[in-house]
Amino acid sequence: HLEDIVDSDLGDGCWLGGSPGSVVYVSKRESALHNRTWLFKLHGGLAFNSTGAHGIEIDDCDDSLGIQIFDWRLDQNAGHALLMKNSPNNRVWGNVGALNGLVDFRYEQSPGTVHSDSNYGVVEVVA
Repeated sequence: HLEDIVDSDLGDGCWLGGSPGSVVYVSKRESALHNRTWLFKLHGGLAFNSTGAHGIEIDDCDDSLGIQIFDWRLDQNAGHALLMKNSPNNRVWGNVGALNGLVDFRYEQSPGTVHSDSNYGVVEVVA
């Protein structure tokens, strides 16, 4: 569970799994004076086996200057491989979503987010 993230980089071999909630959850902290989640990278990891939610969930990062999610394997989660809500202007590429309970990549109210053809999995965009 990551909040109030600035200029951070998570991944490069992280294997995370077995969570009742989302395996990786990123949001901005509403109570913070400088609530930012900008220039944040998630790369090169594995998020698997969420028993009740998603592999990666990006929630309410509407102040972002661009969260980058790339080179992840997102498998066997009860929900989506990646769920992005109210988080515009991000980049998602080179990820694999497989054997998830819901659509692999779901984007809700996240305009300007670029989902590359280099991702493997079903995509759903909700305006």
